[in-house]
Parts: sequence; structure tokens; C-alpha cells
Amino acid sequence: MEFATFTERAAAIEAEPADLEIVDLVRALLEESAAGGSSDERGDGDRAADELEILVRFVQGRVFPAWDSTTLDIGPSSCYEAIARAAGTNVGPADVEDRLADLGEIGEVAASYEYGGQQGLGAFTESAGGADEDALTVREVDRTLRDLAAADGDGSADRKIDILFGLFNRCASEEARYLARLVLSEMRIGVGEGTVRDAIAAAFDVPTERVERALQVSNDYGRVARVAREEGREGLDAMDLEVGRPVQAMLAQTGTVTDASRSGPKPPSSGSTTARECSFTTTPALGNRARPRPRRASSRGTWRT
Repeated sequence: MEFATFTERAAAIEAEPADLEIVDLVRALLEESAAGGSSDERGDGDRAADELEILVRFVQGRVFPAWDSTTLDIGPSSCYEAIARAAGTNVGPADVEDRLADLGEIGEVAASYEYGGQQGLGAFTESAGGADEDALTVREVDRTLRDLAAADGDGSADRKIDILFGLFNRCASEEARYLARLVLSEMRIGVGEGTVRDAIAAAFDVPTERVERALQVSNDYGRVARVAREEGREGLDAMDLEVGRPVQAMLAQTGTVTDASRSGPKPPSSGSTTARECSFTTTPALGNRARPRPRRASSRGTWRT
């Protein structure tokens, strides 16, 4: 899939205000990737599967799976410099920052420039290419950003800027919008983890609860999408914990019943006939904050924990 196609789908998702329609748009994106196209476009099945995993991460604003601690290790100032270099000789990092102050969002800033005519080391690298090469693809963006993340040692900061410059230099303005957001982990198109979970279930006709369980033990949305596509329900059920791979539950904080009761709703008076029995759970999203789960009303009108 061309990166321009991904940015078109991302723009449609961003413009949609309704949650259910967003799920449907993400589902369509996953199905489009799974379908692939002609054999020449798609290549072998592994390449199609790889693209599916990449799209699932990109739509969430990630380059690496949630369990992977690897980062691009490139700050806003380096991103601004790469944008400025690709935008033209009359644009500097300070100009990008000034425009950011006016527009308030890096994607808008990146989309406000024209790219493709600048020369530099990054424009001639094999991974970044030049302006005359074929259209930028999703797989190529992913591979190049992984090369960027792997750069270390003396001169690595300049090398990262060169690589990123090469990518921006091949972008149209709308592609630059989402590339900048992706690099700075600021995708902001309204796609949360629940959206991707439901989209995977709908795209590959598997139960949502099976997808949820697979996500809990793997913490890898791209891999879960691939398994759902290739192996269905049986493959999802076979997914299990792996040594050295943190899962979502490991992000939770410890808590006590006392902590939960202090932050939860106050119990009604003992004489109330509307008292309900409640239990409390802690989740990775809430930490020590209690989430009341109502159960059957107590026949005695007492408050139970």
C-alpha cells in the first residue's frame, strides 16, 4: 500500500466524529491491506501480513508494538530541522517553530509546506530515496523509521535527521502531515485500542472477546491482527504469554480494598432500600482508582464490599 493511500484513509478517519463509523473505517483499512491487490503489488503472503501489522501500528501512532521499548529517539527539534530542510532553502527550524506556534499542531505545520525538490545526504540513501523514485509505501516508511531508530553512536543525531529529511523530501503535503505525527507519536485521529480491537474482530470475522484475550497476553495489536487473518479463532486461542514480553496487566499498579473504597462512591445509609452490592477492580487504565461494578441489590439494604 502506498503511504499516500494510508494518509487518505487516516484523513477520513480523523474527519469522522462517530465512534462506530470510525471502527468501520479502520475495519475497511485492514480488509484492504489483507486483500492486497494483484500478485505483483502484493508479493508473497508474508509481505501482505507484514503490511497489515504495520498499518495496525501506524493507525495507533506507533512504529513498534506496545510491548517493545524501542523508540525512534528523535526529538521535536530534530523533526523540525528535517521538515525545514525538505521544505526549501528559505525555511529554517525557527520558521517551523514559529508556524507551530501559530497553527498549534505539527501535522498542520508539515502539511503547510511543499516538498520534493531538495538535495542532501538523506535524499540519496537507499532507504530514503530521491524525488524521482516510485511512490513511498507503508512498508518503506516503516523500514526507514526502523533504520532511524537503530542509528546510534557518534554522529547518530545528524544521521537521524538525514534519514527523516529523506522521507519528508519524498512526501506530498498530506503525507508529511501524518509522517510528522507518526514520528512524534501524535497521530490524533481518534483511534484508540478499543477501536482497533473491534475493527480486527469485524474485519476477520472472529469474536471480540477472543481478540481481547489475545491482546491481553501478547500486547501486540499488529500480531493479533495477522493471526486473526491467517488462523482465525483457533490461532487467537493458541496465543499465550511469552517470557520476556510484558503484557498489559504488568502496567497496573498495586492497590488495596481500602484504597478502592476511599476513591469509590460512598455507601448509602444502612436503612436505605436502594443499596447495592458492589465490587471493585483495578485496571491498567485506571491504576489504583476504583471502578464500581454493580451487582444485585441486597435484600437487607446493607452495603457490602
